[in-house]
Amino acid sequence: MAGRPGIALFERLYQVTVAGVQALEQAGIIRPSRDEAVRSAFLLSNDLAMVLLRPHLSEVVGIDPLSRDGLVRWSAEVADVYMGGVFMPGPAAIQAGETHREGDHGGAGR
Repeated sequence: MAGRPGIALFERLYQVTVAGVQALEQAGIIRPSRDEAVRSAFLLSNDLAMVLLRPHLSEVVGIDPLSRDGLVRWSAEVADVYMGGVFMPGPAAIQAGETHREGDHGGAGR
């Protein structure tokens, strides 16, 4: 998306993402972010990466991630990562017996 038209398209997609994130926050579906601008840019870049890298993802995963079956498989893992994170609790948290608080899923922003 080089050049002015590409920049304009990206800015529009970003604004749509910001509005969508704000609506989800207001509906109580997602928690507020400490950095709304970065979170929206992060989510948008993840979505665009799926489209841009589709042929490569299909090759390594063995299924088109934008097909019906691929979306089911892909969405399940994305939801798991977004809701539960990917990192194990640190040794201090394990020793203290800490677990995720309800509503706190230890996402990437922690």
